[in-house]
Amino acid sequence: MRWCICLALGMILAFWIHSANAQDLRQQFGTRSAAAAEALQEGIDLVQNQKPAQALAPLQRAIEADPDLQLAYYWIVLAHIDQGNLDEGMAVTEKLLAVAERTEISNITIDACVNAGIAQAQIKEVDKAARWFSKAVLLDPLDKHKLQWKAYRNMAISHRERDKYLAAGLCALNGYLSNPQRVELKMVSEFLSRASEDEVAQILYFGDKVTRPAERKQETKLGEAQELAAIQGTVTQLLPDEDGNRVVAIVRGEPRYYLIDCRQPDSIKSVEAPGNIAAATMSGGQLYLSVGNLGLVHVELTTGKSLQEWKLPNPPSSLAVMPTKGVALFPVNRMLTTLDLDSGKTHATDFFADLVAADPEQRFCFAAKNADDRAAVGFIIINGRPAMLRRTQTDWLQTSLLKFVIAEKRPVLAEVRMNAASNGRSLNVSPDGRWVSIVGGGGWRPNSDKALGQGYGVAVFAAADLSHIQGYFDTEAYPQAIAIHPATGQVAAARSDDTKVYDLTGRSAVANIKGPFGSAALWSPDGKWLYVAGKTGLRAYGNTLSASEETTIATWRKEFAQKLKVTSAEPKKAGTNPLGSQPIAEYATFAIKNEKASTLEAINAAIVSLRKDRPIEWLEYPAYQKDDALRAQLSELASPIDRDKAGIRLYQLKKLKADHPTHPGIDFLLGATYHTAGQVEAAEGALLATVHSDQARTSLTFAALRQLAEVQKKSDKPQAAAYCMAHLIGLDRSSNVVDEAEAFFKAADLANEARPLLQRSTPLTSSAAHVNYKLPALEVAVGKTKPKLTTEELFASVAPSVVLIRTTAGSGSGVCVGESGLILTNAHVVTRDDGKVQVYCYQIENEKLERL
Repeated sequence: MRWCICLALGMILAFWIHSANAQDLRQQFGTRSAAAAEALQEGIDLVQNQKPAQALAPLQRAIEADPDLQLAYYWIVLAHIDQGNLDEGMAVTEKLLAVAERTEISNITIDACVNAGIAQAQIKEVDKAARWFSKAVLLDPLDKHKLQWKAYRNMAISHRERDKYLAAGLCALNGYLSNPQRVELKMVSEFLSRASEDEVAQILYFGDKVTRPAERKQETKLGEAQELAAIQGTVTQLLPDEDGNRVVAIVRGEPRYYLIDCRQPDSIKSVEAPGNIAAATMSGGQLYLSVGNLGLVHVELTTGKSLQEWKLPNPPSSLAVMPTKGVALFPVNRMLTTLDLDSGKTHATDFFADLVAADPEQRFCFAAKNADDRAAVGFIIINGRPAMLRRTQTDWLQTSLLKFVIAEKRPVLAEVRMNAASNGRSLNVSPDGRWVSIVGGGGWRPNSDKALGQGYGVAVFAAADLSHIQGYFDTEAYPQAIAIHPATGQVAAARSDDTKVYDLTGRSAVANIKGPFGSAALWSPDGKWLYVAGKTGLRAYGNTLSASEETTIATWRKEFAQKLKVTSAEPKKAGTNPLGSQPIAEYATFAIKNEKASTLEAINAAIVSLRKDRPIEWLEYPAYQKDDALRAQLSELASPIDRDKAGIRLYQLKKLKADHPTHPGIDFLLGATYHTAGQVEAAEGALLATVHSDQARTSLTFAALRQLAEVQKKSDKPQAAAYCMAHLIGLDRSSNVVDEAEAFFKAADLANEARPLLQRSTPLTSSAAHVNYKLPALEVAVGKTKPKLTTEELFASVAPSVVLIRTTAGSGSGVCVGESGLILTNAHVVTRDDGKVQVYCYQIENEKLERL
């Protein structure tokens, strides 16, 4: 006979935080619906018993009862895959992902994505696999669920099988840094040792495709130079106004910038800045300046008025601002650093960076890193410390190009291009975000891909895939700037002596204008002007367009402007409206009654109640968690303490209540701590205040009633104690306290009256509770009329199975005993910090110990 086991190891949890322990299936499965929990358990049992087709119906019922129950989707996926229905399983995984993105990202979400990636990799669908692994990383960029190692390790294996050793090595390295026990350093070393000739590593996959530009049919004709005399000094940056017809000219070190109206080249406005400008960037039509005495400043474009400031110790010389991601990025001491635009806090990452730039849609941030010597042309990170990756000897100071995606205000490495330039000077992203390039004083000197040419010139790469080289443009020594027009496909590459114009689809220059020039160039948004910085000042060259090109540009600008407008702040996950979060008015005036008639009335009311949805945990209730700092304090103060530490805890809670006098959670923690300290009256008052405020919205009312029952019991008021317990069970009929409530009703001499209340129609425990465990009758043996049981026989009678228990701290054993399927084990076996316990049940079958 097979026996299952219930997880009843939650006895040492802090009783004032949770109203139900691990024995309650609703809490175990992460749902508040009893019907969903029961159906899910049925489905899981069928899948585990190799009946996946039969499992689909109860698992679907679980979703109907709780559409946000991720675990039900997870097991449906397993059921489909067990039947060989991979496509159906992937479709359900997409649904699970949609639920998670609407509610919350859990370990189930991440594990489901990794499993989907593994399944796709097994059938050689490498792009689909990479997409799922990437989702697993980006949905949990801070690795809260400790599963990044699994995603990175499987990505590394997938890359290795395609001989992409640099990508494999960097993925393995990330996996090793996430969990050195699961990803060995040996794997990292092995892959990177074979990556010496690789120049590109795609780590995260987004499914972006490279759209090749069409060849330009119009002949390139540039007009005579027009000196824009109003602009003084050396122009170091030219920025397009993404929403209008203006160009911003920056003269580094000056306390002003210039606005150029592209429709009237002589219409130039000098705008006073808040201070000397070290760097500038445009994002979403907004201008951000790195200012020497202030830091980062968001200014009004037309007036230079400071709209918002973020203090920084040193003004960055290269800047990327991504308001929709809530972050700015810049190099500090040649390391990539982030600034949280909401909190103003900076964070030093583990990535090298000398230059940064963001794409206009704020999807990606790019960084360039120059080598420190002629042999070190890459980078790796070991134990949080950056280190150069030694590769084959080269005669050029190579610059690496890094591509990041921003998740939870942190850059996550998505792609790397080694040898993107030699001695990089400027990092450029085209106005449409499709093309990225680094201008280097030494040109471009790749190890491979030499068919396009190499030397003193500039290579342009697809931002969607850095392995795609759109073109190499031979400028001769020494290139200083590049500009790409997104609609005409014209490329202007400037150096001191001249500026050459190319077609993005070709290699040969189609126009050449004489210098001298400086280090900034830009096509006007309407394509009618090419601006090139001189040694001082700025020059404008008219650009001849065909009628069809003018139409194409106008259409493109309109569509792109609309795209930028809909690019708004990442929406916060809406979550679901918690069931049972509506207040119950009668608890606003709840009073404890100590008469048998009142207790009997409460018992009868509870018997009629059919509520079986688990209350929402109060530490998860949005209305109680508007302040992140307060939530952290409450979480810390909710931990259990000994009586000798109660005084200090009371002091902390009283100070907190002075700042937050109406917060029900603080009242509850005060009541629980007063109870621990033996101060009964104070405990009762604080706990009643909790009930009056919370009114059964959350688990606070349930926990407070449980505490009040104990307080009344210690005060020798059995009727009052049973009264509180009856109200508690009436609010949550399936609460685990049902199992212990009988003693309260016995003490109140109401055991028979409460029996219907204690006999639940469908026990909400795991499947072991459905088994009728029977202990042997303890009869007194008279003489030799009863046979003596051996130790083995006695053990077999009372312990239907043995169990193996695993936690993060180690393993131990136990036995399953009693009618409720409890586990008996040594306390040290389940002593743990993270609350994760795995239990495996064994029983003798066919004279062998077999795992159930």
